[in-house]
Amino acid sequence: MKMFLFVLLFMPIVLFTQNIEKKNTTKIWIVFQDKGVQEDHTALDAIPGLYRRALLRRKKTGGNSPLTDWYDLPLYEPYIKAVKPWLKSIRTQSRWLNALSAEVQSVYLDTLKRFDFIKQIDPVFSFKSRPFPEPQADAFLKAGSPHSDYGPSFDQVEQIGIPFLHEKGYYGQGVIIALLDAGYNQLDSHIAFKHLSILERWDFTEGDSVIDGSGHGLSVLGTIAGYTEEHLIGPAYGASFLLARTEVVKSETPVEEDYWVAGLEWAERRGADIVSSSLGYIDWYTWEDLDGKTAKVSIAADLAGRKGLLVFNSAGNEGTRPWKHVTPPADARHVLAIAAVNRFGERAAFSSVGPTYDNRIKPDLAAMGLGVYTATSNNANTFGTVNGTSFSCPLAAGAAAVLISAFPDMNPFHIVRALRETASQHNHPDTLLGWGIIDAAAAYSRLDSALHDPTFGPGLPIGLQITSNFPNPFYSETKIRYRTGASAYASMAIFDILGRRIQTIDIGYCEAYRTYEKTIHFENRTASGIYFIRFIANSIRSNQVEIRNLKIVRMKK
Repeated sequence: MKMFLFVLLFMPIVLFTQNIEKKNTTKIWIVFQDKGVQEDHTALDAIPGLYRRALLRRKKTGGNSPLTDWYDLPLYEPYIKAVKPWLKSIRTQSRWLNALSAEVQSVYLDTLKRFDFIKQIDPVFSFKSRPFPEPQADAFLKAGSPHSDYGPSFDQVEQIGIPFLHEKGYYGQGVIIALLDAGYNQLDSHIAFKHLSILERWDFTEGDSVIDGSGHGLSVLGTIAGYTEEHLIGPAYGASFLLARTEVVKSETPVEEDYWVAGLEWAERRGADIVSSSLGYIDWYTWEDLDGKTAKVSIAADLAGRKGLLVFNSAGNEGTRPWKHVTPPADARHVLAIAAVNRFGERAAFSSVGPTYDNRIKPDLAAMGLGVYTATSNNANTFGTVNGTSFSCPLAAGAAAVLISAFPDMNPFHIVRALRETASQHNHPDTLLGWGIIDAAAAYSRLDSALHDPTFGPGLPIGLQITSNFPNPFYSETKIRYRTGASAYASMAIFDILGRRIQTIDIGYCEAYRTYEKTIHFENRTASGIYFIRFIANSIRSNQVEIRNLKIVRMKK
């Protein structure tokens, strides 16, 4: 009895102490200056944990760049050991960000800032959890509905041209898709996934392979890959899957961005071709932060895209809320932000809009996000309708997977280009639906033709438009306008009439389809006469386009 009273009296003290400790603990990113001495001697072709499949995907992006780089190197272990005594726990590590995510008592922050190998310390931001749209679950439907093969899922796949490709025998086979979501309740028992190939599963929030916690991920998975004849057929039901739980959906539990970054790196290193992801609302960023290079998730997503991983992310459901804009990482340059429409092709009012702060078009593409029919987690044989860009996103990702099945050796950037160039409003993209509703059948035809097109195809030039310079003739400076058919890093070289290079200009990164203007300055000592500009646009690890015959004429004052 005395022991029992002791426990009762002691418990409030313990809880009080825990609450104080929790209040004085913060989650941070510790970003290191470098990766230590290993930068000088580590063999980049022997990175531990990097799957061969990832290297093969990277190789498809073309060019002569190495398949591995600084970002693949692990964090420098002596740095980790040095800071570890001051940390309460290490949550995740990011090779790409060269950072640790950790929990630390606030009193030790100043101590950590004194380490000269620490570049910066940033907060780990938390997503304020908002309930996902709850599926309207129906009982298991009877057979014999219209378009009986697809059942009620016909509208959502027909709108984006999927049945045409299924008839040709392409349904995602040979493709690896990673889902980053909040949980997959009923996954092993639901009738819609008896066929599914799951390569690996991991819960980044708990550190184990149990990925329950929510039914949201199950409905997303059903949208992209469910298969039950006469009920539900997703676009990429033949693909293989990596399933990650990176979000927590409990009402008082925030969803931290470090889990998402860890999940993305995990998927890329294991050779995923595509990532499909939905994120919660982020309310600590400002409009000025929506530039694709501020949010940690956007930085990581952009790096994944550069490695040939196609990252599809929900544009967001903020269209009717004060924020309105797409939410990170949908603002990243190499992320395909997917808007939502209804079955008639009309934009859903809730679908987030662009542009980004630096005036890039977002969202990128659109698919059905109102009344999407999919599996639900009520029990092992229920289906229902759901709303949100959380479900237009996997439809779009599934369309890309089917195209990769049809063109397995195609440069991933050309898959994206074909999706954009054949979408419903490709001639007039806007900040509501981007390039428009996907048409996978038209994209297939475009890619099939591209195999014989010298301006479009795997390992072929990326396409370039460049105007004559103005003014022309000129004295000290002249301007040109240009745009590329794919995102590229560009430069210009200027030659005289004898072929001698007199100037090289590094332009930097160019967003696909965006028109740029560049001013070219000439020194006073440069003679008057005829000069030529060679414009070089190197898509990420793809071959180059060179324009050699742009003639400019300089006159003396």
